[in-house]
Amino acid sequence: MKTRNFSSHFVYGVLSIASPIIAIAGIIIYQSITHAEFWGSIDPKIDTDRTAAAMMAISEYVSILFWTVIGCFIGFLLALKSFYQQQKIFGIGLLGMVVNGLPWILWAFL
Repeated sequence: MKTRNFSSHFVYGVLSIASPIIAIAGIIIYQSITHAEFWGSIDPKIDTDRTAAAMMAISEYVSILFWTVIGCFIGFLLALKSFYQQQKIFGIGLLGMVVNGLPWILWAFL
């Protein structure tokens, strides 16, 4: 019974730390596939293309920021579950809460 409790909180802790990384990697892979044709067609000599590229870059940045915050929220929930299941205060649950809580604090000040 003790081994199952340890392994479940450890799995939740690892998933909580991995969730923002998975979110960032997923959105970057998605953007590189879906926006490849757009970025290939940009001519830097044309003003409208430069404006469109700037707007697309802002859109991609906001998309990465949004999905990172969602990934951190899910990771924070998993870290809370891991933190409540572990036997001590300092452990992988607390590490997951720190890893997933810092981007929320940074995002609040943007």
